[in-house]
Amino acid sequence: MAAENANTWSGTALLLPLFGAFITDAFLGRYLTIIIASLLYVLVCHIFIFTFKFERSPDRSFLFIIKGMLRYEKTILTLVQLII
Repeated sequence: MAAENANTWSGTALLLPLFGAFITDAFLGRYLTIIIASLLYVLVCHIFIFTFKFERSPDRSFLFIIKGMLRYEKTILTLVQLII
């Protein structure tokens, strides 16, 4: 199982830049792709921070984490609107 997961991760990591290069060249352009990727990176980092913050609570259910993240709904929507 571990070897299968490692091979899947390795294959994905090697093919994803080719997919990104195709999207960049065909549709978006270099600078717009950098901006979108950077904003997406910041958004995902914030989601991980909020998830980790709520993970320490006694109720570790997924629904509790989502409820906690909904408190930050305005911030997340603002970041998504910046991406669009």
